Amino acid sequence: MIVRHPEPKDYEGIKALIECFYKDSLNAYGMTFDSRSLMQYISNLQESSFVITDQEGQVHGCLGGQIIEQACTNEKTYQEIVWFVNPLNRSCGMKLLRHLEKWCARNRIQRIVMASMHNSMHERLDHFYQLMGYRPMETHYIKGIQHAANV
Repeated sequence: MIVRHPEPKDYEGIKALIECFYKDSLNAYGMTFDSRSLMQYISNLQESSFVITDQEGQVHGCLGGQIIEQACTNEKTYQEIVWFVNPLNRSCGMKLLRHLEKWCARNRIQRIVMASMHNSMHERLDHFYQLMGYRPMETHYIKGIQHAANV
């Protein structure tokens, strides 16, 4: 299994992985998964900000995010958006993270921010992140907003 940056031919495999994870996760928060939006997002990403695991042309895991400049520090930060590995290949998740950390170091990105959804192995990921040298930073809360009929 190799870790590499994706090519357009990998987008369908990435979509399938992300869909597997987010369909259930987003539903728990009252959101509906939209594969067209996801494909638009994936095709607009810098391919370098995404890494995948590939075994014989099949995508088994992905880690993707955005590079942002912090408003208050002017430092480059990699903000993880999705990290998911096929359950049968979970051991390659660590390879994805290590590859990303090395890529960020080579590209002078000062920080990596990883996320963990509270309805998906949150305690295990919290422990894992801390073992890897990450520290808790902030907790996010979400609330659905009802649209008024005549606004």
